[in-house]
Amino acid sequence: MASGKFDKNRAFEWWQTAADLVVLNLLFVITCIPIITIGTATCSMYTYLIRSIRGDERPLAKSYFKLFAENFKKTVGVWIGMLLAYGILFMDFQIGKNMAKPMNVVILAIVVLGVMLVTSVWIYYMSWTGLIENTVSETIKNALILGIQHAPYSLLMIVLWLSPAILLWMPEVLRVTIPLFFLVWPAIMAYMNAQILAKLYLPYLGEPPKDEPDNWSAEQ
Repeated sequence: MASGKFDKNRAFEWWQTAADLVVLNLLFVITCIPIITIGTATCSMYTYLIRSIRGDERPLAKSYFKLFAENFKKTVGVWIGMLLAYGILFMDFQIGKNMAKPMNVVILAIVVLGVMLVTSVWIYYMSWTGLIENTVSETIKNALILGIQHAPYSLLMIVLWLSPAILLWMPEVLRVTIPLFFLVWPAIMAYMNAQILAKLYLPYLGEPPKDEPDNWSAEQ
């Protein structure tokens, strides 16, 4: 009987998590529509997920929009800069693929490394900003350092985030991936990354607070 009760509780937790991810993904997609707010939406999603993983469970929609408002100024400018960097890398890709060997291989390798670097900074910057109080320049510096220090984890998180874009090159799965993207894909990828980030940030955040759940910020 005890094991059966445990299984039911476990199943309920999984269903609750799945439902929350669907709602979170919907909020993320809606707040990404202006394009320039994608960074802020990512920050809000990461912050909510990492806090939840650490045991601070709060009303989803209310918390998400509160985080969105709090982190808008600290993320929108940085995201626009990253968006410009992606644009430059895309133009370099278009130029490089039409060049003769070996120059095209060199250009394409630089583009791949550039995309990985920008995406790594994006992941660490947007997840760090909502949790730890820093200036923008300090957070960018910390994002670069963390990306290098935890290179294997960084690579895994980059692949998870870029997986929808990678799958777009496979037309046979396009009709499946697009509906999944709008339904739950970004939230699932962020949830998997948040599990990693919650462990990587433990030295900076400390153990999850028990008596004072509102004490989330840490000076770094």
